[in-house]
Amino acid sequence: MSVRSLIQPSSIFMAKLGNQPAVHKRIERIAKEFEIFEYFADNTPKFLSDKDWEQMLSQKNTRERVQFWMFKIKRQLGHEKREAKSKDKRQIYDIYLDEQQRNFEAGGMAYGPRFHWLYKSKYEQKYGEVGRSVSSYAVGDMPQLVFDMQFATRCKLGLQKIMSDQLKQTILTNVRELRRSFPVDIVNADVENDPNMADIFDRQDIYKRQDALEKLILPDITAHNPHQSTSNTDPTQQVVYISIHAREILDGPLIHKAYIIPFTMDQQKETLEARHTGKYRMMRLPIDRYIKWRSGPKILSFPNIVKILGDVASGEKWGKALANHVPLQNLMPVEEQRLSTESTDEPSNKRTSRIKDENEIIRMISRALGPENESKEGVKVRNIVH
Repeated sequence: MSVRSLIQPSSIFMAKLGNQPAVHKRIERIAKEFEIFEYFADNTPKFLSDKDWEQMLSQKNTRERVQFWMFKIKRQLGHEKREAKSKDKRQIYDIYLDEQQRNFEAGGMAYGPRFHWLYKSKYEQKYGEVGRSVSSYAVGDMPQLVFDMQFATRCKLGLQKIMSDQLKQTILTNVRELRRSFPVDIVNADVENDPNMADIFDRQDIYKRQDALEKLILPDITAHNPHQSTSNTDPTQQVVYISIHAREILDGPLIHKAYIIPFTMDQQKETLEARHTGKYRMMRLPIDRYIKWRSGPKILSFPNIVKILGDVASGEKWGKALANHVPLQNLMPVEEQRLSTESTDEPSNKRTSRIKDENEIIRMISRALGPENESKEGVKVRNIVH
C-alpha cells in the first residue's frame, strides 16, 4: 500500500457518496489543501481514515481542517512516544527476567511470572474489585451515581475525545479505587441512533475489552433518564444535579437518593437547562467553603469528582476529600507556579509559535487555491462509515 493511499478516501467511501458533484469537488479541494499542508508543516498525519474524511467534509472551512490535522499530529506523536516508552520498558523487563532465570537455574531465589510472585495476580485483583463492588451494591447504603451524557455531543471533537477518556477513567476509578463503589448508570446516551454518541463509547472500548464477570458491574447505558426529580421534601428521595453554576452548596453527608454528574465542561452553562427540563435540585461542590482555589478554571476532572464523592460517602470530611483530589497546581498562586516550574515561558512561546504556523499555512492555502466558499455546516455526509 502506497503512502499516498493511506491518506486518500477509500474506493468504498467514494462509491457510497454516489453522484454528488459538489461533494466530489469538495474532496478535491480538501486533498489539495492537505498537499499544501504536507509541504509546509513540520509533521503530517500518516493516515486519514474514511471516518476522518467524513469529519473533514463536515467541517466549515480551511481553518477547521488545518486545526483537525494538527490535532491528529499531536495524537500521533503522543502515540509514538508512548510506544517507544513501552518498548523500552519491555526491553528492561526482559533483561530482568533473564537475570531471574539465571538466579533460578543457579539454585537461588527468583521473582517473576514464572517464579515467585510478591503481589496478587491480576485475576485475584479483578475478583477482589468485582467482589467489593457487588458487596457495596448488595448493602445498598451508597447513593446512586448518574452520568448525564446529554451535553457531551455539543462539544468539539477534540474535547469529546478528552471526555471519552475521562468517562473510561471515571468508570474504572469507581470500580478499582474507591473503598466502596457507587451503583452507576449512564443516561441520555442514545448510542443506537446517534453516531456522535456511539463514537464517544467506541473510542474508550471499555465495554468491549472487559470479561463477562466485570461487565456485571459496568454501568447500564440508556437513551433516556429514569432518575427524575420529584417534589418530595425528604432529602433521601431527592435527585441532586451537580452544576458549577448552582447557587446551593452540597455539604455534609451524602444523604440524597442520587447524584447526577453532567459530562460537560459547562462553559456555556448547559447544565442550567437541566434545571428547567428535569426540575432537579441543583447543587455545587463546596470548593469555596473548604479550599482556596488560586489559579486556573474552577473545573475538576470527572474521575476526581467521583473520588471526592467516594471519600465523603466513606466518612471522610469534605475539606480533606477536596484537599486530596484537587490538583496541586490549582491550589498554588500563579507566581509560585512560575518559581516552581523551569522554563516557564517555553509552553507559552511554543503555543504562540504553533498559532503563527497555523495561520501561515492557512494563508498559503488561500493564496494557492483561492478563497473557499464557507458553509455554516459543511457538507453533511454522516453515516457513510459504519
